[in-house]
Amino acid sequence: MKKVLIIGAATASAFAANAALLTVDIAGGSGGPANEVPAVTAPGANITKGLGFAYVDDVGGGLSIQNIQFNNLTAPATSAWLGNGTVTQAGVPFGTPLTINTLNPLSTSGTLTSVQNIGSLGVAQLKAGNVFINVSTPGNPTGEVRGQLVVGGTFVPEPSETAAVVGLGLAGFALWRRRQAK
Repeated sequence: MKKVLIIGAATASAFAANAALLTVDIAGGSGGPANEVPAVTAPGANITKGLGFAYVDDVGGGLSIQNIQFNNLTAPATSAWLGNGTVTQAGVPFGTPLTINTLNPLSTSGTLTSVQNIGSLGVAQLKAGNVFINVSTPGNPTGEVRGQLVVGGTFVPEPSETAAVVGLGLAGFALWRRRQAK
């Protein structure tokens, strides 16, 4: 019985869903316009590094982006999306557009949110550092600011799977104690 529980716990661990927190990293650290390919001129425009977060489920392919901030665009944002490409590539859009949240329609600052499924290929590109957020304005329709999404931390088992593995371990311990008592 003990072997069965150990094998069950090992199997549950192998199939446990993994997830990671992601951070927006601005390549070069000086702001988003220089990160566009080709670079654009938009003094002061940026995606704020270290604020907001993105969360990905690397098994199911779900991606949640919450409160990623952009500031000081040359005009109000017209669209925002995920792109697939290295830091030096223009990349191609994928997934669904991000939601732009501003205090008023004429604002040049705000936050981005989104919940979408990027699939296993998107997760692989994300792990490789090839997924970015891009924000467009009327003067820069292909993108005014850009920030690569970089995995911050390690992929760890989801709490529900961890609880299942711990539960199996406790059940095994209870059975062992029962046998010891006989």
